[in-house]
Amino acid sequence: MFVNDDLRGRVMSTYQLAAVGMTPIGALEVGYMGSHLGPMRTVVICGVVILLSGVVLLTRLKSVGMDAEPT
Repeated sequence: MFVNDDLRGRVMSTYQLAAVGMTPIGALEVGYMGSHLGPMRTVVICGVVILLSGVVLLTRLKSVGMDAEPT
């Protein structure tokens, strides 16, 4: 929403790379953790990482969102 039309393709390709392209790498890491730590510990660790990432993004994106103007 906040990207100029001439850059929209680049932004979407970066998004697709992060969302779809990195999934196999993450699956390998989680599979390795699951086989060595057990499924319960792996799920808890992944949940904590996701929650911490969300908190960091929310605290940093509040300042970014204030500066952006919708087009």
